[in-house]
Amino acid sequence: MDVQRMLNGLMKAGSQGESAYTVRPHFVSTKTFAAFAYVAAQVGYRYVGHAPGTGATNNPFFSFQRTPDARERAMAAVAAHPGMLLGGPLPGMRPGGGLRPLPEAQPEVDLLYSQMILDACSRYSRRVLGNLLILLIVGAVFLAFRGYTLDSVLLVGGAWLALFALYVIGLAVTRRRQATHRARLNRASAEWPPCRTR
Repeated sequence: MDVQRMLNGLMKAGSQGESAYTVRPHFVSTKTFAAFAYVAAQVGYRYVGHAPGTGATNNPFFSFQRTPDARERAMAAVAAHPGMLLGGPLPGMRPGGGLRPLPEAQPEVDLLYSQMILDACSRYSRRVLGNLLILLIVGAVFLAFRGYTLDSVLLVGGAWLALFALYVIGLAVTRRRQATHRARLNRASAEWPPCRTR
């Protein structure tokens, strides 16, 4: 299971004193990854967003930064949940395994979820617009081979305009989601993106 692999990697990074833990998750939902980020915070690694240099990719890496009290946090988490490294209950999660937050952990998981949504929204505009420009170039190459007839130009141009219209709609939805999640973080006085320290 991906959560156990990631948790083992996180604990290994902690035992070696690594200042950061970087991972590319394979969870079905962002909410599940937010729950993992909550667990990571309990063992001394806080979520800080996309790993440098990967934010514009379709499948970025995510970074967790070690906190000054990471060793103490990890020891306390393992003492309270001795089976966590063997598939047992995780800090702040419901018994029975998995990443289902307890009611008392849910508000913090929700804030982590909002941070992740803002990270995803920040990627949308640049990434999708870049893909649309690539499609425009591919369309021009297609026309060069088929010949610039009126029908082929209308076909390629119409398809590109339809995709651009979907991009504009997606951009509007993205901005609305950004406003909703930014408001949640503001209400909690949670600054995002965080200031990264070395």
